[in-house]
Amino acid sequence: LVFERATLMQQTTGKGKMCAVSLSAADAQPTVERFGGRIVVSCYNGPRHIVVSGEADALAACVDELQRAHPGCHAQMLPVNYVFHSPLLDFAVPQLTATLRSFYHAQRGRPGITMYSTVTGAAVGPDDLTPEYWGSQIRRPVRFHDAVRAALADGCHAMVEVAPNPVLCNYIRAIAEDAGLADVLVQPTLMRKVRDRVSIAN
Repeated sequence: LVFERATLMQQTTGKGKMCAVSLSAADAQPTVERFGGRIVVSCYNGPRHIVVSGEADALAACVDELQRAHPGCHAQMLPVNYVFHSPLLDFAVPQLTATLRSFYHAQRGRPGITMYSTVTGAAVGPDDLTPEYWGSQIRRPVRFHDAVRAALADGCHAMVEVAPNPVLCNYIRAIAEDAGLADVLVQPTLMRKVRDRVSIAN
């Protein structure tokens, strides 16, 4: 799955950009829609944290409009050479789905741990994790905000970000705060420029 996905992603190298924007999706959407599909909201990371993606020139113009319309809006271009979860990957969905069907085996039994999907923004089970699911994941927006909200609503109030450096912890804290929850523990594992043993111990 990882190999096939990466191979398709490489075909979009240099064709677009991604930019993190400190706005709600509702505030950004009217401007995004004016670009007629050349720009999309590709990640819903938090109450006021999204990523917009698309063709480089259109993205620059869109971000400029957003910042003029919303003074104080922070925008940061992401250091990537291809565009996740955007129309530029429409071609990849059927190809990846077809490849995955060739080695897919339905899972049996009930999982011991609930998985919250950033594709659907809700809990999913083995029957949901089909080739079609994974094929569409490359194109559909990341619904991290919805997935975390769903987990919080189900009583998951301790969350660990497993990564070489924390990126999502602040989003999780913002989502919990927006939900009116003050008792949520959010913990990173490793941190850049901190020895691994020290990070884990803390």
